[in-house]
Amino acid sequence: MQADPFRARGTAYGAIHKDNPNDARKNKPFTAKFAILVLLCLILPPLVFVGCFCANAYTLHYRADAAQSQMDGMVFFSTTTVPAMVFMILFLGLMVAAARHKAVKWPFLFVSLFAVAWGAGTYIGLYNYNAYSRDYYLNHDMATYPAINPDRASAGAYFDAGFTSFTFGTRVATERAIALQNHHTYCIAPIVSTPREAPIVTPRTGAFEWFAAGIDCCTPQGTNFTCGEVGNFHARSGVRWVKQEVFPFLKLASQEWGAHFNMPVGSRIIFLTWVQDPWYAVEALSWQVEVNRTTYTYMFSMLNTIVVLIAAWYFWKMEPPAYQWTPKMDLEAHEKRTTSSI
Repeated sequence: MQADPFRARGTAYGAIHKDNPNDARKNKPFTAKFAILVLLCLILPPLVFVGCFCANAYTLHYRADAAQSQMDGMVFFSTTTVPAMVFMILFLGLMVAAARHKAVKWPFLFVSLFAVAWGAGTYIGLYNYNAYSRDYYLNHDMATYPAINPDRASAGAYFDAGFTSFTFGTRVATERAIALQNHHTYCIAPIVSTPREAPIVTPRTGAFEWFAAGIDCCTPQGTNFTCGEVGNFHARSGVRWVKQEVFPFLKLASQEWGAHFNMPVGSRIIFLTWVQDPWYAVEALSWQVEVNRTTYTYMFSMLNTIVVLIAAWYFWKMEPPAYQWTPKMDLEAHEKRTTSSI
C-alpha cells in the first residue's frame, strides 16, 4: 500500500496522528507565541500589584484625601478605578470567547492573575496607608514646638502641633494612668512637670491638657503603663496622635481620668506618643511601609511565578494548544476527500 504523503508530512510538522496521538506531544515545537504568553503572565500581574499598592499607600492617596488639588483627586481616582474597568473588559472578553467555544485557557489565567493582583495590591496598600502612611504625612504637615512647659502652656495654643518637646524635668505620671476598654485597651497618663516625689497638683492653666497615650500598653486598671518610651529617662518629646478613629476613645478616657482622680480636664486636649526622638519615630512609619511593600511584592511575585509555571506546564503537557502544531482539521479534511474518491 502506498504511503500517504500528506499524513507523513503532517506528522513531520507535528500534526495529530490518528493512530498515535502521542506522537505530536513528543516533538511539538516551542513557539514564540507560547513564550510571550508566559512572559506576560509573569511580568504584568506583579506590575499591577505594585502600581495599586503605591497608588493607595503613598502621597497620592494622602493628597487626594486632603483635596489639595483637583488633579490629585483625578489621578488617584484613575489609578484605582481604571484597573477595575480593565478587569471587567477582560472578563467580558473571556466570557464572549467561552461562548464561542474558543480556547480560553490563557485568557482565563491572565484575567485571574490580574484580578488577584489588583485586589491584593489595593487592599494591602490601603492597610499600609491607614496604619502608617497617613500618620506620617499628617505629622509632617503639622508644626513643631520645642521646650513646652505643660504646667504653664495651654494645649489650645499648640493645637497644630505634630512634634513637641518639653522642658527638662517633664515626665509622664504613670502612677496616675488610667485605661478605657472597648475591644482594645486605651491607656492615658498626664504629662506633668512636677517631680515624682511631689504630689501632682492642678497646672497653672487650670486643667490637665497634655496626655501621653497608647493602645494595649497597660492593664485594664491602668497599671503597668508602658506606652511609647516612658521607661526611657532621656525621653521628653511627643508625637501627636492623629488617628481620627482613635481620638473619641482617648477623649472618653480623659473624662474618665478626671472623674476618677477628681482633677480638672481641659476641653482641648493633645494626646501624644511619648518618645525620645519624635522625628525618628515618625520616619519609622515610612520605613515600615517600604519594608511591607518590598516584602509583599516579593511574596506576590513568587506565588505568581509558581502559578504561571504550573499552568504553563499543564497547558503544554496535558492540554497542548492547537497553535503548537499543524491543525488537525487539515488532516481530517484530506481523509474525507480520499475516502470520497474511493
